[in-house]
Amino acid sequence: MAEDDLERFHLSLERVLACKEFLDMFYDSFIGNSDRVKNFFKHTDMARQKRKLSTTLRLITMAADDSPGADIYLEYLGKYHHDIKVTEDLFDQWLVALIDSAKKCDPKYNDELEAIWRTAINLGIQHMHKAYEH
Repeated sequence: MAEDDLERFHLSLERVLACKEFLDMFYDSFIGNSDRVKNFFKHTDMARQKRKLSTTLRLITMAADDSPGADIYLEYLGKYHHDIKVTEDLFDQWLVALIDSAKKCDPKYNDELEAIWRTAINLGIQHMHKAYEH
């Protein structure tokens, strides 16, 4: 990922995470669109889950920046999701809900920034999918 794009993603992510409604908006969208997804979160402590998502999004930035260990942790998350039977198609739904929520929370969001978001998040998803190959 180009350094300028990585910086733009990081700044946008910080604006998005500063938006108090972002995590609720994301989970309302992601969980609300599928009974299958809803079942995964049935007994989940959502306050804890939101903290985890925030951390994971920052880790994706680190992985895109080739920070040591970030890719290993994302692969671990992939293994965890694989073990609990999260199918790869749910990552597509996750990405749609994430992009839609980010779009509403970042006042500087535009088509170019959306492409950067998709590139960065897909890099993280690719690390997670490595666990699906074993």
